[in-house]
Amino acid sequence: MKWFMATNQKSLFNDQFYDQIIVAVVSASRFTSLDPYIAYDGLDNERLEYLRRIGVKVIFHELSFKADVESYIVENYPYDDSEKRKMIDRRTGAFLRSEIPGLVIEEGIEDEYILYTDCDVVFAKELNLSKYKPRFFAACGSREGGYTRFKIGGWMHFNSGVMLMNVHNMYVKMNKFIDYSK
Repeated sequence: MKWFMATNQKSLFNDQFYDQIIVAVVSASRFTSLDPYIAYDGLDNERLEYLRRIGVKVIFHELSFKADVESYIVENYPYDDSEKRKMIDRRTGAFLRSEIPGLVIEEGIEDEYILYTDCDVVFAKELNLSKYKPRFFAACGSREGGYTRFKIGGWMHFNSGVMLMNVHNMYVKMNKFIDYSK
């Protein structure tokens, strides 16, 4: 099964974050048969080269609605410019997950389902996801809070840090999913 992560250049050069990616990849290669990919918004560099050497396929992709994220944060958050920049960097990297179904199709990957995880995971054993066939995606259960533009909290949100995605169905609904995510 193809396994995707997503990040941007700013996050990749955060040493703690980069170490988490390495741990995720090494644990996946040691304990699973997952085929690792990373959706990446940034320039090629030595850290990506190392990830490629340990088996990660890198797909370069600039977030299509990066300007929307930036303008929303600039206009709506009462932080100083430095804090706003940090928030923009974190959010644009995180939002890349919403465009993964399109990347999968553009890359000619024919898998019906792919696994997406945040970069801060550790794999301890082989995953058996074959019994799960989500119509769009399956995610870890409810949680409180959330970061949508509607500032909704409560149990309507889910943890998007681990998702099994139905590639075709998510691709068809990708624009609606992105609009909701923004």
